[in-house]
Amino acid sequence: MDWIASVNVEAVEFSGLDEKAAAQPVRRAAQLRKRCEKLGLKIAGYSTGAELLGPPEEQAELVRQLKGHVDIAAELGVRNMRHDVTRGPKPDGPRMTLAAVLKAVVHRSAPSPITRSPKGSKPHWKTTASTCRHPSASRT
Repeated sequence: MDWIASVNVEAVEFSGLDEKAAAQPVRRAAQLRKRCEKLGLKIAGYSTGAELLGPPEEQAELVRQLKGHVDIAAELGVRNMRHDVTRGPKPDGPRMTLAAVLKAVVHRSAPSPITRSPKGSKPHWKTTASTCRHPSASRT
């Protein structure tokens, strides 16, 4: 981050965190936020990967992980968190729904000032986003 600040960059976006975050990601996010403040860098956003179109028995764990990323984004002090939704259904796979999964994550971020910006395979995402009934659900 020293180099980033030295070349007059005004803001950074984190795409996940470094290996030091493995045990305590929220604590690491606080350290990174303080480092950015010291260097005069704004944190413009946070993004993370996700593949939410999976078997129902795996979706609960995926939701738990994504909620953890909402907590990281909040600790970084960002107003925007981007995350993947899906690459789309597999041609030979069963049809699954994302609505319940997205609603669970929306409820986690709803009380915070964070705007989630889910992104994914457009044909599958558009119909799912409309079922979330949350201002950030339609943003891509």
